[in-house]
Amino acid sequence: MNTTGFRFLKVIPGVFEITADQRNDKQILEKYSDGFNRATLLREASGEYMLKVEFEKRGREWFELYPISAEELQNLRNALSGAGGTVIPPAQTVNKTVYNGRYYLITSATFHSIFQALALSELMTTTYTDYYPGGSFTYTEKTRFGRAFPLLVGAGTFVSSLFLTRDKPILASAANMHFFGSGVGYAHGVGLGGIILGNEVFEENNTPLFVGLTSLVEGWAMYYVAKKNNFDYARSAAWNTGNFWGTGLGVLAYGAITEFEEEDIRGAGVSSLVGAAGGIALMNYLQKTQPRTTGDLRAINTAGLIGATIGLGFSDEGSGRGAFTSLFAGSGLGLAASYLMTNHTSFDNAEGGLIALGSIVGGLAGGGIAIVADMDSFSGPVFITAAGAAAGWAVSYLFFKNRNRSGGKNGMGLERKRKSKVDFNFNPVAIGMLQQSEEQQIKMLQRNVPGDMLGFKLTF
Repeated sequence: MNTTGFRFLKVIPGVFEITADQRNDKQILEKYSDGFNRATLLREASGEYMLKVEFEKRGREWFELYPISAEELQNLRNALSGAGGTVIPPAQTVNKTVYNGRYYLITSATFHSIFQALALSELMTTTYTDYYPGGSFTYTEKTRFGRAFPLLVGAGTFVSSLFLTRDKPILASAANMHFFGSGVGYAHGVGLGGIILGNEVFEENNTPLFVGLTSLVEGWAMYYVAKKNNFDYARSAAWNTGNFWGTGLGVLAYGAITEFEEEDIRGAGVSSLVGAAGGIALMNYLQKTQPRTTGDLRAINTAGLIGATIGLGFSDEGSGRGAFTSLFAGSGLGLAASYLMTNHTSFDNAEGGLIALGSIVGGLAGGGIAIVADMDSFSGPVFITAAGAAAGWAVSYLFFKNRNRSGGKNGMGLERKRKSKVDFNFNPVAIGMLQQSEEQQIKMLQRNVPGDMLGFKLTF
């Protein structure tokens, strides 16, 4: 697991360390048999035990850190009996980096609960009939409680999750899975409803019911899968990538085959769910055999969107079977090409985000050029915008790849990477300087009083 995104928590002594020879002798921690360096048991001040496993993969140093239950701990100690685990003296108590996803989970649960409740509140309606000379008019309207329901649920979710997660180690990977699982769950709700009800899913209140419940269930199901299997953050990002693109590519593939008429909602629903399952399975396998960092996956997802935009340019006004085919091919090629291009990279979160930002900036520049060119066709502006985004992606990718390659080695033989950061400063003294006479301003500058009101610095 990449160490990016971790923060410091204090641990107390009374821990042991397992060497590679001890692991091989006792045949424990088989999941990490390839490249295993050592494992260390840490105990937090709260009494919770954490197991840190350090290993090598793709020529880099990685580690995974996750909670371990009392039963698992006892089994590990039993296996080590006679193996001579190295005891760390109490004086060597140190700070270890532990990521806690509590606030991410609270935010995710609260945010999605509002939209889930908003969808379910569509079921809380009352039928009214207005009479007028010569006839009547019947309509439905949300009840007063239905209008208040999303607000009450959002507030209740925030307060309850704040207390329920107190003093509990929450894996950031699990919180990440909850957020994106709930988000993709909205689309899966429409697909599931279409499978069960066909086109009737779009009638009355059927769609909100399936959308709200599916998002709720899928979000928490993903959370518990990540929690139970001690996902690292990169693996959760890989699952989310497979879930999102599997769903989209499943629908696009179905549309390319059938042109996806309105009556094909059942087939499209099946395709979306099968695609999601296949995408998750594929990314889970790739993450185990050819792991990518979270930053790598951000770059890959951005490339997929750029590929989809290029594919849109090949479509006939963005509609019909050709549109589904070109969108499928474009996004698929973008994902595949970028996955291969990140085979020897290990971008951190900031670098992956800046590659995405570089793509957006390039796309904006391309869109500006398209507007100036004043093209009449549909495909022309789309191609220019996509070309700008692709150029922004390529420049950003090459910059960070070459920078990391030339960063040198640190004292442990690991590649040294400089941190990317943004500094923004506001100087209220400068406001007062503007109100002074020109002579006073010159004197203040001669005394090295800074005169810039705003300062912005981006460090790579």
